[in-house]
Amino acid sequence: MPTIIAPHDYWGSGQPNPAYFSAKDVLSTAMRGNADLLTLLMDQLDVERRVRNLLEQHGCDVVIRDGTEQQELGPDEYLLYNPIDKAGQLRALQERLPQIPVPKTVGFNAFKAAPFFPVVVKHISGEAGFFQFLLEQPEQWGIFHKYVQTMSAIESDGETASPPVREESYLFQCYIETPSDRYTSFRVLTSFDGNILASGLFYSQHRKGEQKLEQRDSFTTGEPHDFLCDPKMPTFLDATDHRSNLARGGVCLPLKQGTLTAEEQSILQAHNIDPADPRLPETLRGYAEEIARVFGRQWGAVLGMDFIQSKDGKYSYLETNPDGDAELYYRMHSDRFSCKVDAHVGLYAEVFRNLLSRRRRRLRN
Repeated sequence: MPTIIAPHDYWGSGQPNPAYFSAKDVLSTAMRGNADLLTLLMDQLDVERRVRNLLEQHGCDVVIRDGTEQQELGPDEYLLYNPIDKAGQLRALQERLPQIPVPKTVGFNAFKAAPFFPVVVKHISGEAGFFQFLLEQPEQWGIFHKYVQTMSAIESDGETASPPVREESYLFQCYIETPSDRYTSFRVLTSFDGNILASGLFYSQHRKGEQKLEQRDSFTTGEPHDFLCDPKMPTFLDATDHRSNLARGGVCLPLKQGTLTAEEQSILQAHNIDPADPRLPETLRGYAEEIARVFGRQWGAVLGMDFIQSKDGKYSYLETNPDGDAELYYRMHSDRFSCKVDAHVGLYAEVFRNLLSRRRRRLRN
């Protein structure tokens, strides 16, 4: 039977991994009244436990293995998810699939030598729009540069920020102006072998240029990037909020038939999508299927790939999020699930049912 490789010792136990969330962290979160983060943590633990039970019921071997991104997989081994950083993703994609367009992306030193604007700064470990900033002016780059230098000096004295603030922690990606008056991006949810599970267009609730990043943007207090969003701090970037991520207040528009507002119809039309029959553009379908077939076994069982469309209609790859997007899957299949946690488990159930079904057919032949 297939071997499913999970990433850390506590996976599926129903208990938080001390390397990520200690009992003290959970208690502290509850006492601060951060119900959103506490609910997110408990839901994730429930999903892990139920998915592990599901795999074991189907006869799969669940193996805990650290450092999975550095190990070769056997012919019947599959990674459940692999939090490979954005820089590693882009290097692999450009080496093996150079035909898929990617916005101009450089590291810290290359940007310092030849800056270009507007540019999106991304932390290599950031997810869901966290640790991401739009720099539109050289003055903002000067503030950000000084901030990284200061934080790096503090870290060199033995104080480590979480996430780390170092020059090598950041990518600089050319900002792409999207159609319509909202910030938008596409999310394509695939299985590791390229089966498209759901797709959607995400858009910001605010219009372009209307909203700035603020300190409330973080789940926790004391996170180092808060200094860039606090007007009282000398490191305040005064950066425009350009993100369309659900976790950052964006709206998920599943690409399926359904009731749409006039605003949503306008957004779809601006992206050359028929509001009467919204479908994933064939170009993006082809890109997603190809990426999953090449990298799926190394990147994870469920992949949430982000793409962006420029005003002239061209598509570019942005990044892949391991563990996909349960919210999109839930909205795409809301008639089948009573809540998002059930949809998250159902998402993995669909992927592994298909895997086992194909494996049985292969063995029979």
